[in-house]
Amino acid sequence: MTAGAPRVGIVICTRNRRDTLMACLDSLARQDYPSGLTGIWIYDDAGSDGSSAAASARLASMLSAGLGGGGVIPGREPRGISAGRNEAAARALPVSDLLLFMDDDVRPDPGCLSALVGRMSENQGTGVAAPLLRRSDDGRPLHAPYFVGRFSFRYSSGDPRAESFCDWVDPACVLVSRDAFSALGGFWPGYYRSHEGVDLCLRAARAGFKVLYCPAATAVHVMRSEALTPDRLYYLYRNKFTVVRRNSGALHRALLLPLMAAAGLPKYLFDSVLRRRGLAGEELSAIFSAVLDGLAGREGPRAA
Repeated sequence: MTAGAPRVGIVICTRNRRDTLMACLDSLARQDYPSGLTGIWIYDDAGSDGSSAAASARLASMLSAGLGGGGVIPGREPRGISAGRNEAAARALPVSDLLLFMDDDVRPDPGCLSALVGRMSENQGTGVAAPLLRRSDDGRPLHAPYFVGRFSFRYSSGDPRAESFCDWVDPACVLVSRDAFSALGGFWPGYYRSHEGVDLCLRAARAGFKVLYCPAATAVHVMRSEALTPDRLYYLYRNKFTVVRRNSGALHRALLLPLMAAAGLPKYLFDSVLRRRGLAGEELSAIFSAVLDGLAGREGPRAA
């Protein structure tokens, strides 16, 4: 694949998960794609566990072994995954034809990058491509090709074992062409966290790029036990409104957003009571704030 193969800039955002990040870098070192055509740029979102120093040392070793480029960008304050990805991508883009965005808990199989690059090259007009992600605990597919209802904006999924063009793919591991990333201006930072990948794919399609789900490329997503915190719920619910606001027409927004609030708020509250087996004041407050802020069009970090 070396002759004429594109240069790939790998972008990883991390925060206080040093061991997870090191394992991710180990998996990247095992890729069968030419190491001289790849670089790794890591954005540390104001972490405090020594990830930046550990990653810098690991990258120095990989550069000595033939890695084409890379570096670590330590953030001074938390900015969220979209802003972090964009900043690291700005470092990678001048020397990259393609950008592979990865969460730090993804472990690409050795042939993952080669397969993704190959399938994108063979499908002209593709701007975004993603592999099949398997759960680390039982090996089942974690994600699939996803579709968005034309009128309802409800999400649905296709067959995770079949290659297909779709509306969006999960951004935990996603290859984006230089042309697509530049045309879109990167990830929209207003999401802060959650739904930024949906938005990127929908905008890519409007700009004339195809979105490809490619199960010939495979990776493992490490399953961790994480609490569904009020903050996570806030972004999960609020950003549903942001996706619609940014990716639909004026009439659609005027009709759908109030309906989403009227139907979603009681459902989210009921789900919270069932999950908590009672009333959890901080979580209920986050849900109310998410819906109200979603209707108001607020973006970025949640207000203190």
